[in-house]
This record gives sequence, C-alpha cells and structure tokens, in this order.
Amino acid sequence: MSQHIKNFSIIFSITLSLVMLFSCEKNRPKANQDDQGAQLDSINLWVKQAENQEYALKKRKRHLQRAYHAVNELKEDSLKAKQLSQISLTFLKLPDSLMFRKVNHETLQLAKKIGDSVTTAESHWDLGTFFRNRAIADSAYHHFVEAQKIYSAQRNQFYSGRMLYNMALVQSRVKDYTGSEINTIKAIELLKPLNRNSQLFNCYNLLGTVTKYLKEYDRALGYFNTALDYLNKLENKQDYEIQVLNNIGMVYQEQGQHQIAISFFEQVLETKDLIKQDPELYAISLNNLAYNQLKLGNNIGLEKQLYTALAVHDSIGDIGGVSESHYVLAEFYLSQKDTVKALNAALDVQTYAKRSTHNENLLKALQLLARLDTKNTLAYTNEYIALNDSLLQEERQARNKFTRIRFETDEFIAENEELTRKKQIWTGVAIGLFLLGALVYIIVNQRAKNQN
Repeated sequence: MSQHIKNFSIIFSITLSLVMLFSCEKNRPKANQDDQGAQLDSINLWVKQAENQEYALKKRKRHLQRAYHAVNELKEDSLKAKQLSQISLTFLKLPDSLMFRKVNHETLQLAKKIGDSVTTAESHWDLGTFFRNRAIADSAYHHFVEAQKIYSAQRNQFYSGRMLYNMALVQSRVKDYTGSEINTIKAIELLKPLNRNSQLFNCYNLLGTVTKYLKEYDRALGYFNTALDYLNKLENKQDYEIQVLNNIGMVYQEQGQHQIAISFFEQVLETKDLIKQDPELYAISLNNLAYNQLKLGNNIGLEKQLYTALAVHDSIGDIGGVSESHYVLAEFYLSQKDTVKALNAALDVQTYAKRSTHNENLLKALQLLARLDTKNTLAYTNEYIALNDSLLQEERQARNKFTRIRFETDEFIAENEELTRKKQIWTGVAIGLFLLGALVYIIVNQRAKNQN
C-alpha cells in the first residue's frame, strides 16, 4: 500500500511539473506579444514625429533613427519588413538619401527572403520615385516596372495603374512620347472602372502634355478638357485647375494663337494670392503672358513684367525659370533692335541653362547667340549641332533601354503564365488519373461482391 502511495506521489509530482512547465510556456508568448506591441507603438510614434513638419529637420531625423534601431530588435521578420518599409519611405520624404538607400536595401532583401511581395513592390516603388526625382530615367523606369509586375500578378488594378502612370511620366521626360502615351492609356483602362478621379485627372493631364509635344494640338486640348472634367469631381481642385489652364495656354501659344493663349494665362494670374501659394506657376504664367504679348507687338510695360517674373524665379531658386525669363528678355530686346542687351540676355540664357542642365533652353540660347554674335556664328552653330546630336542619342538610348526592360518583363510574365498553364494541366491530369483509378477500383470491387 505504501509503495502505491509512493508511486502515486511520484506520478503526481511529475504531472504537476509538466502542467507548470506547459503553463509557463503558454504564458511566454503573451509576454513577448505585449513587449512587441509596446515596441511597435514606440516605433510608430517616432515615425509620426519624424513626419511632423513643425519639428526641425535634425530632430525629425533623430526620431527616425530611433525608430530604425528599434525595428532591428523585432523578432518577427514580416513585421520587421513592414516597419522598415515605412521608415524607408519617411527617409525618402525628409529627404535623407543615404539613409533611404540603406534602409530601402535592407527592406528589399528581407521582403524577398520571406516572400513578402507587397513590401517588395513598395520598395521598388520608392526606389523608382527616388531615381525619378534625380532624373535617372532608366533606373526609375526599371523599378516602376518591377513594382507594376508584382501588382499586376496580384490583380491589384489600382496600384498597377499607378505604376503604369509613373512609367509614362518617366518616358515623357526623355521624350519617349509614343511609349508614354501607350502606358498612360493602359493606366486609364485599369483606373477608369475603379472611378479613381484623382489618378484619372493625372493621366489625362499627362496625355495632354505628351500629345502637345507630338504637335497633335486638337487631341491635346481634348485631353486637357477631359482632365478638367475629372478635376470637377474632386475637392480642392483650384491648385490643379490653374495648372491645366496654363497647359492649355501653352497649346494655343505653340499654335501661334497668341490672343487665345493670353486669355488663359490671364485666368491663371487672376487667381487670388497665386504669388504666395504657387510662386513658380505665377512666374511661368507671367513669362508666358509676356511672350505672347510680345508676339502680338504689345510691348507696353513688357520689360517690367519680364523682370518681375525673373525676380520671382530667382527668389525660389528656379534656375531653369531664370533661364527662360532671360530668353524672353533677349527676344524683347531683339524686337527693340537693342542688340547689345539682347546679346547679354542670350549669354545669361546660356549660363543659367548650363547651371540647371536645361538643355532645351541651352539649344535656344545657342541659336540666339549664332544670330546675335556674328563673329562667332560658326562656333555657336557647331556647338548647337553637337549638343543636339548628343541629346538625340541619349534619348534614343533611353527609349531602347525602356523597350528592353519592358520586353524582359513581358517575357517574364509569359514564362509565368506558361508555368501556371503547365501546372494546371498536370493538376488536371493527376485528378483525372485519380478519378479513373477510383472508378476502376469501384468497378472491380463491385464485380467481386456480385460474384460472391
């Protein structure tokens, strides 16, 4: 009897120990979850503080660094990838290019490792934006294509359409106007059923700009008017509306319909407090207005108007705009037969165009200088030809790169579709064989039963 009691005590002790052990193990994840929740709350708070534009830039960067170091302590990779993606985007917005590249690289590597396609696409999207802002067109296009490829595979029409728009925007900046038009139309086809009016406005506005450069002016006006239709469905539309009005004015300007162009630029300039709200657009529209008045021979107060536009461009550090203002000034002085001032203004166009890498203005400056500085006409003409040929070659190379990237993407999609199709076929064959085997077994089994 005592032996039974002893054995029972041993069994009871072991059972109690196991229960306590499992109980402790059960409680540990909860403690970990609480700790992780507190970490995430801290990270989100620091990121929010980094996004707060009321803080000094140095303070915002310090908060974001704290968030970044805290993320590295997270144990769960999926959570870590998502948090890194948010921090990477915030570094991009600050901007802090070195930290953005570092964190974005870590995010991309981790997302690929754990198969997180959403975060992978976001990382490519951010990289595309980063390179586009730095006018590195081929890299920007590549990353937008990578993101679009993932969103398309996920059947995410909205983000897929947005990536197509981003691709088209990059193409337009290197004068791949036909490619830009094609991708913009693809974006519209995806976005229209979703009634995404803001994105559709952007697409039609871009189509208007692209077709203007293709000198298809009627189509450009049609697209700009469609953009305005979508804009009317949005709130806070005024900022965008005046941009479209300026674009429409530019179409009429290029057609030589200067009086109509003037009416649109005047509408833009009538906007209340425009010089405070959007000084760049104010200066551009004032410059455009002066140019069209010059073409109609209306020179009264024109010089003062041009210097006002020049001063605004200069005050906001818009070097390209300064170059453009000097170009219209050169045209003005040329109309006044003041060749000395016209020559000086043309030299200023050249100087500021080189500083801003505004090659279109540089070409216009060289043409003007060839006309005004007769002693150096040949030198300026040769420089114009060399620059123009170089730009054409760069644009051709960019278009070829875009074509190659797109071709490789199409091949990748085709291969995936082929693999999916083969997988479906083999799955169908396997199911068919299984059903056939099951049917044979049932028939044989039934026959055996009948014989019995």
